[in-house]
Amino acid sequence: MLNSFFAALSERLYKENDLSDILYALLKSDQNFREKFLEMIDIGVDDNLQIFREYTEETPDCRPDLFFNGSQSTSLLEIKQRDRNYHFDQYKKGFPDSKRRFISIYKLNKNDLMIAEINDFKCYTWSYIIETFKKQNNSELVTSVLKYIQEVCEVEELKQVSDLNCLNNLNSLLKLFRMTIDDTPSIDDMVVSTYGKVTRAYGDSWIGCYMQIEHAGKKLWPCIAICFEDLKEYPEIMIWFEYDWNSILRGKVNEIREPEGTFKIMGDDYFAFQLNKDDYKSFIAATLEEQRIKIKIFIENAIRAVSKYL
Repeated sequence: MLNSFFAALSERLYKENDLSDILYALLKSDQNFREKFLEMIDIGVDDNLQIFREYTEETPDCRPDLFFNGSQSTSLLEIKQRDRNYHFDQYKKGFPDSKRRFISIYKLNKNDLMIAEINDFKCYTWSYIIETFKKQNNSELVTSVLKYIQEVCEVEELKQVSDLNCLNNLNSLLKLFRMTIDDTPSIDDMVVSTYGKVTRAYGDSWIGCYMQIEHAGKKLWPCIAICFEDLKEYPEIMIWFEYDWNSILRGKVNEIREPEGTFKIMGDDYFAFQLNKDDYKSFIAATLEEQRIKIKIFIENAIRAVSKYL
C-alpha cells in the first residue's frame, strides 16, 4: 500500500520543494533512517539535533532546503534535480561555520565541482544515496520513500541490453543513454548535460535522448538515438546533429572525421555518426558495465569530433 501511495505522489509532487518536504518528513519521523542518512553525507548525529525546512532565521536572503542544528555543530543541505543554479558561494557567506552538503540527480562537471569544493561543499548524487540504502535493511516506509525519490529524480535501474527487438530492452537502452550523459558532466573543457524532455526526441522509426554541449558560450544539441527501419540488417545506434539546432556545423560535415568504430551519414538537414556492424554486435554481447563504457566512449568521441567548432 505504501509503495502505491508514494508512486501516486510522485506523479503530482515531483518538484524540488516537494522532494525536500518529503525527505524532511522522513528525517523527522524515522530515527533509523535519519541516523543512516546523516552518516552517509557526513553530518554528525546527536540526541538534540533539530531539523529545519528552508531555514531563514539567520540569513533571510539565503534559504537552504534543510538545516540541521546540533549541540556541537550546524549543517545545511541543498537539494537539486535539474536546476543548475547552485549559489555555493552565497551559502558559504551566509553559513560560514556550518557543514555544507549538496545532492543532485547528476554529477557536477569539473568546473562546478571545483567551485563547490572551494566553498567547502561535499557533493552526492541521488543514485548513490538510493543504491547505498538498498544494501541495508529498511522499513517499509523508507523503502517506499526511496522508490518515490527514484521516480521523481529519474534514477534509472539499469539492465543489460541484449535484444533490441524486445520493448523492455529498448527502454533499458534509453535509460542507459540518459544515465551515461548524467555521469559524463564534462568532456575535456565542454560541459555536458541531458537536455530536458524534448518533444521531438522520437519519430516513426526512432527514439532517443537529446543532450546539451556547451563551451565558451557556444552550444550544440545532438541526439543519441536507436533507429529502426524496414529492411535494415540491424538496429542503428547513432548520434546526430540536426542543422536547425546545430547551425554552426552546417557546411562543415566534410571536414569532420568520424570516430573509430563509426561511419558518417549525411542528410539534407542533419549528419550523424553511426556505430558500425561489428561495434554494434560487440555492444549487444557486452556486460552491462561494458555497455556503459562503450556508450560513454561513443558519446565522448562524437563530441570531440565536432569540438573545434565550439
